Amino acid sequence: MMTARLEDLSVEDGPGSFARFGVHSWPSLGVTACLCRFLVAQFDDQLFAFHGVQLDPSLSGAVRKRRAEFLAGRLCAAQALRRCGAPEWVPIGADRSPVWPAGVIGSITHCDDTAMAVALKKENVRGVGIDLERRAACHDAALNVRHFATEAERGVLERAGIASEDHAVIAFSMKESFFKAAYPYVGRYFGFSAVSIVDADRRHRSLSLVVAEDIGAELRPGLRVAGEYAHLGEAFVSTVVTIPARHASDRKLKSLEEKLNPVCMTGETNES
Repeated sequence: MMTARLEDLSVEDGPGSFARFGVHSWPSLGVTACLCRFLVAQFDDQLFAFHGVQLDPSLSGAVRKRRAEFLAGRLCAAQALRRCGAPEWVPIGADRSPVWPAGVIGSITHCDDTAMAVALKKENVRGVGIDLERRAACHDAALNVRHFATEAERGVLERAGIASEDHAVIAFSMKESFFKAAYPYVGRYFGFSAVSIVDADRRHRSLSLVVAEDIGAELRPGLRVAGEYAHLGEAFVSTVVTIPARHASDRKLKSLEEKLNPVCMTGETNES
């Protein structure tokens, strides 16, 4: 798995050189995220008109940084939608979540000066979530990792050889990505205990999660979902989770499980 070099992103054509753009892919999941680094100091509201992005009225009174984050996220979303041949405008829904075009699922995330977005056609997946977290911020949260990862889940990460300083950020971000993938279907908030990390593969940076609670919308206990993580430079960790479509064949999930089998063959159980 390739680690993205954020400093190598291409520069946009536009006033003020607000953002640099690039992509990062998770081939085994069939997911490519469009990402950018942006400069709040170079942000101006005129950039919305320049890029053809409508500022949501609810953000008209927001601070400069929030408006810059919104623009960066929508620019990433527009590129992601362009890749799958869909309309590029993503408004905000009544629940504050993005409203994607018909036949498309997607997710947007931003952290500090970096934004990412992914968009997929509703064919073999019914949900996708992406998250971006700063590693340093989660180092302080490591003492509270038990709030979002059980002892069994932490054992999965440890046995996979994942660095202990990354346990908190990976567990938190992976479950955040699952929430983003599931929320459009369940339409409600739920806790970290709703899904469990049961397998991990450090070499492929793959995780396997199982729905642990009945959160609705046919996302029943026992449903297995796939996730992957990536280090973006030294500062960030990004995660992505996909929820398989009802009609999807088991071959894709089986191949992911086979890839994770070396973790399961250590003689120790990874089931929580």
